[in-house]
Parts: sequence; C-alpha cells; structure tokens
Amino acid sequence: MEQMTRDEAVSADVVAAVSAGSVRVPASYLALAHALEDARANDAATFENLATAYARASHLADASLGVEVDSALLGEAEANLLTSTDQAQQRVSDALAAGDFTAVIGALASLREPIDRFFDEVLVMDEDEALRQNRLRLLNRFAAVFADVANIGELAKKK
Repeated sequence: MEQMTRDEAVSADVVAAVSAGSVRVPASYLALAHALEDARANDAATFENLATAYARASHLADASLGVEVDSALLGEAEANLLTSTDQAQQRVSDALAAGDFTAVIGALASLREPIDRFFDEVLVMDEDEALRQNRLRLLNRFAAVFADVANIGELAKKK
C-alpha cells in the first residue's frame, strides 16, 4: 500500500504517518492519505501547528500512566482540552466507521486551539507530582485520539 500511495504522488511523510495508523483497507488507506495531503495543502498553517502540537504532546506523554484524568485537578485550559479531546475522539471514531476521512481530519484539526492553549497556559512538568502525572495522562488521552488515524508527528518533520 505504501508504494501504491507513493505512486499516486503522496508525500513520503504522509505515507509514513498513515502507515503508523490502523487503517489497512487499501481504498481507505489511500483515501486517508489523500485527505491528509489535501488538508495540508488547503490549510497549511493549521495543519503544521497541529502536527507540531501532536509531536510535542506525544513526546511528553508517558503511556505507562494511562489516560484516566482526575478532573478535580484540572485548570480551565486543561478542562477545555479534556472536553475537546473526548469530543474529537467520538467524532474520529464515527468518521472512521463511516469512511469519511475528511471528517476525521476535521475532528483532529478541531484540537488545534485547545492543545495550543494548553501548552501556552499550563506547565506540564509541574513540581507537584499529582498535577504533573494528571497532565501527562491528559496528553496521553490527546495523543490517543490520533492513534488509529496516523502518526501526525511525522508530518511535523517535513521541512
């Protein structure tokens, strides 16, 4: 599938990103790759910022902590990211089930503002261990939304 997708002039970084996801049906794989290419071409700034934010979040995330977040420990930006993440997860799941890859990309793109705000307003590596671990679990949850789709962080590497 990777070679077929490259033969259709899809960028190598998009192919790598899609290959890291769970989409394995050839027609769906190609459709997702093209949807990612189109999203990057049509709104490059949003797409690049989201890819960079995802790469940063996944780099900081600690999978061993899980994804269960204690909402009592959340500030406003964190609560906003949690709500947005959970909504996006449902939208991504529904869109994947329907084979609507444009909607998948739209759901992922909706996370740009909440993750940017989170990184602008929140010190992830807080000295308070409970806060730090809760924030890392929140980042795990954010990164999990992307897991079945693609490794969007691959797209942040393109120069």
